[in-house]
Amino acid sequence: MGKTGKLRFVVALVASASMAVGVSACSGSKGNSGNNTGGTGAKVQGGTVNVAESPQAPPTYIWPYENGTNFSTVNAGFDAQMYRPLYWFGSNNDPNVDYTESVGQTPVWSADSKSVSVTLKDWKWSDGTPVDAQDVAFFMNIYKSTADPKTSQDANNKGANGAYVPATSTQDFFPDNVKSWTVSGQTITFNLDKAYNHQWFLMNELAQITPMPEAWDATASGKSDCSTGIATSGSKTETDCLAVDAYLDKQGSDAKSWVGSPLWGVVDGPWKLKSFDAGSGNYSIVPNAGYNGPVKATLSQVNYVAETSDDSEYTVLKHGSTGSNALQVGYIPFQDVNKRAADGSSVNPLKAQGYVESPAPTYGYTYYQINYSSTAFGAVFKQLYFRKALQETIDQQGIVDGILKGWGYPTEGVVPTYPTSNLVSPAEKSNPVPAFDVAGAKALLQQNGWDTSTTPATCTKPGTGAGQCGAGVKPGQKLEFHMEWASGAAYGQTEVDTFKSDAAKAGIQIDLKSNTFSGVLGDNIPCITGNPAGKQAGCNWDALNWGAGWVYYPDLYPTGEELYGTNASSNQGEYSDPHMDQLIAASISSTDPNALYAYNDYATQQLVSPFFPTAIAVQASASNLHVDKYWNLFQTPTPEDWYYTK
Repeated sequence: MGKTGKLRFVVALVASASMAVGVSACSGSKGNSGNNTGGTGAKVQGGTVNVAESPQAPPTYIWPYENGTNFSTVNAGFDAQMYRPLYWFGSNNDPNVDYTESVGQTPVWSADSKSVSVTLKDWKWSDGTPVDAQDVAFFMNIYKSTADPKTSQDANNKGANGAYVPATSTQDFFPDNVKSWTVSGQTITFNLDKAYNHQWFLMNELAQITPMPEAWDATASGKSDCSTGIATSGSKTETDCLAVDAYLDKQGSDAKSWVGSPLWGVVDGPWKLKSFDAGSGNYSIVPNAGYNGPVKATLSQVNYVAETSDDSEYTVLKHGSTGSNALQVGYIPFQDVNKRAADGSSVNPLKAQGYVESPAPTYGYTYYQINYSSTAFGAVFKQLYFRKALQETIDQQGIVDGILKGWGYPTEGVVPTYPTSNLVSPAEKSNPVPAFDVAGAKALLQQNGWDTSTTPATCTKPGTGAGQCGAGVKPGQKLEFHMEWASGAAYGQTEVDTFKSDAAKAGIQIDLKSNTFSGVLGDNIPCITGNPAGKQAGCNWDALNWGAGWVYYPDLYPTGEELYGTNASSNQGEYSDPHMDQLIAASISSTDPNALYAYNDYATQQLVSPFFPTAIAVQASASNLHVDKYWNLFQTPTPEDWYYTK
């Protein structure tokens, strides 16, 4: 993420409260692998599968260079079925790279770790041209151009790509930390500004790259010249690339033009787009006949069916897995699953309808976004004591046991605890997140200058001293803020209502407003710092809850530069902390795990974005359909792995 997102791939980005939910599953009591073998008989060639989309969360963008507004796992998963990233991650519930399914071969580093070479395999675009190193250079030219603060089309100079992280006082990030590159046939060599942790550079920098075909080097006027040359600041290549970026961004947003487009019809993945209904969000994909990658599609067509709510989706499932309008892959809403036993088992409510039940894990964690630049409430959000009090009003375990019926677990920090890895700090394993304690939250607010005799509480002791409300908090400030949340899943309504009720007992009033998943993400924009009128729309939201949090994609090594780095593209809440920036910079350069642990612990303790429990999505698939995995760990559907059996 990013958040499913903005999970994502913000996110990731980062997704919604059901099939695109930013979920994780752990071994033992937290979950199992999430694999569902389904049909075990002989493979049947062909067949059509209908898949339920997340409620009110259809794809909104097709160009695999998502800008901040469209930076989500929904769009990333949609794109990656057709346009393969340079490196593939998340196979078999493993967040590490899968070189077998990657177009890029193992990176080769120089002795001083200041340059790295990537050689591409002999893949083909569907128009017959090779996927080569120049296609990677094309991506780099676009990225370099949009990241240039002198020419950036983003008013806040954050670059067009949602994964972009601007430089801090101590560190450059991708692509700014790439001084130059050279192309020779199938090999591209990146020359870096300094030595980096190899694992971080692969998982967070090279992972961002999606090769771009020559067919995309175009503007409304025709052929451009962005794919060749080097996009240095002020160069003709940069000028051309900015025009290409503007054109592809517009075309990528125009869902009505996707099918039949000479741009988006050129694919290198196992699938190509057959149809897309811009009104409903329904779409169909069919095999790419020219695909020469490792796993070719067995099915003849996959239809993604938009749903208005999880209740409507479940109604379809209850009619069975066969028939022209049936769903073969869907999800069981939390209000309809059976209670999960301590050993992780449960009774499948759809067995008689011909479905197999299994959890679907994702590598991420769950939170809601708060806005440190909110004109109404930003000064309060900046107070750590308030964020601690707010966290103490979230009954994570109660939500898991009640609303989620055991299908989830309390979020323990900013580094995922599934799958088990050495990336989780010892401190996070002891769950340092403040426990549910409404009385404690109320007392903490009282100790810091708030009159909690009524809700919302009022600041009666402004100032920055001990026992006062804190910097920027005005006398008479009310503890009342607005939260916009993604509707479509019944459990989400219950969850935010429960949070609102518990927060009110501590003196915090939360005013709720529902919106679609895409609508919430669309409002997740930063305030433009320095706007003299103070009327930029991004300043006017307080908190956003898209039903999940963050999936670590395309930045997979959980170092936090996209989320919490000052001015990072996915840091729409505009959190800024020089010490956090220093810890992030150290974690990407050092191979010492303690550097990552230091960031992990500080980010968790700061409660930059308060945590909600992490839900475990429950997948339902037809019993005669072999679904080895609905998606990989980063929420990319993998229908090329599916097939009917007999």
